[in-house]
Amino acid sequence: MLGALPSFTSLDPIIWLAIFIPILAIVIPIHAAILRAVTSWTTKVRLTFRTACILALVTIVINGLVNFLIISALTPDAKSDASMKLLANIIAATLIIAICFVVNAVIYGNFIAVPGTQDSIGFAKGCLISLILLVIGLAIGFAIYLPLRLFGVLV
Repeated sequence: MLGALPSFTSLDPIIWLAIFIPILAIVIPIHAAILRAVTSWTTKVRLTFRTACILALVTIVINGLVNFLIISALTPDAKSDASMKLLANIIAATLIIAICFVVNAVIYGNFIAVPGTQDSIGFAKGCLISLILLVIGLAIGFAIYLPLRLFGVLV
């Protein structure tokens, strides 16, 4: 058990930056490498690593804003019972996945160009890339979460 950790709302903005900048420095290149592999596999378009990093950064920032807005809008009062909090969490998670999936598909579909032309790959291929990245992200998330849960780090 880790003990009592401070609440995220009580942290100073400088501490937020000290926590999230190193995390982004690790996550963005990994996301960009996976995005390059998925894009070349599904659309035969070879992205440069720079373009993939820019797309990864844009999608991570926009997804973070969507997460923040949905969670802040659907957070129940402290007086709410456990079933209401569970329902709000289920609705929030479902909305976050659905909205972020569509937003990512639009971003990928519009900003990835077909080589030789200036046409974008389109929304359908953007959905395919977004779906594959969603499945890979869920697999990575479970691969990190389950051992932490089994060994008692997360309660």
